[in-house]
Amino acid sequence: MEAVVGEVVAPEDLEKFEKKYKAELSKGSVSKDTQFEYAWCLIRSKHPEDIKKGIVLLDELVHKGTKDDQRDYLFYLGVANYKLKEYERALKYIKTLLRNEPGNSQAEELEKLIDKAMKKGYIQACRALMITSIVLGTFGLAATLVGMQCSKIGGENYIMKGRIAGAGGVFFILQGLCTMIAASWYAFNITREFFDPLYPGIKYEIGEGLYIGWSSATMALCGGSCLLCSCGIRSSGEEKRKSHLQNFRSYSYQPQSRHMVQTVSATSNVPSSQYGLNAYV
Repeated sequence: MEAVVGEVVAPEDLEKFEKKYKAELSKGSVSKDTQFEYAWCLIRSKHPEDIKKGIVLLDELVHKGTKDDQRDYLFYLGVANYKLKEYERALKYIKTLLRNEPGNSQAEELEKLIDKAMKKGYIQACRALMITSIVLGTFGLAATLVGMQCSKIGGENYIMKGRIAGAGGVFFILQGLCTMIAASWYAFNITREFFDPLYPGIKYEIGEGLYIGWSSATMALCGGSCLLCSCGIRSSGEEKRKSHLQNFRSYSYQPQSRHMVQTVSATSNVPSSQYGLNAYV
């Protein structure tokens, strides 16, 4: 099937059938065979614009042809859309063909090929989302450690530390969203394939890994939300604390110990002859 999909038309063949098609079109009527041959040559072209033209011609033939003719039209429409990476549309044509002819081996092989390409696409996307989630979680953990009051990193600027902790909460929320999307997307495809009676491949069930992903995503969302909400309260509290400290430092008072020192020093200057015998009692 890979050979059929990867086949490329020779330029002279494409030019030959194009001339034949245009010659009949100039006369006012084009036969189904000529239109199909020209469409098949366009589908095997390297250029996406030619493939799109071939799809238009085959779409016209599907509505005009008989049930036996539709078999070839639907199959090659699936091939054309597969080459354009329009996998959903290609799968739609192949499923229509399989409903008309359930035992068509070529259609089943093409369906497996389309399904493999679709799986490769969304699995790569899920992997990218999980890698992004890990990176965001690392940034969130680092920002949270810096923003904690017990941490000495960043000094005693609690307002700035609160903002850093809030940024960590945002990172955790984004991490939870990426994990939730990846796990839910993968579970959706597994469920759809499991309940599809025409799906020819191996059917899987939802396993423990997806539940772990959903649990970790929920915890990241809850933790990030709590951290984001608490950083604003902590910042306002630190502002009040800072203002109280400034008022306390601006208050001036004179300690009494200074007066006592001056009094003792004044009495120490009195000559010893002035003391009586009772002074030593």
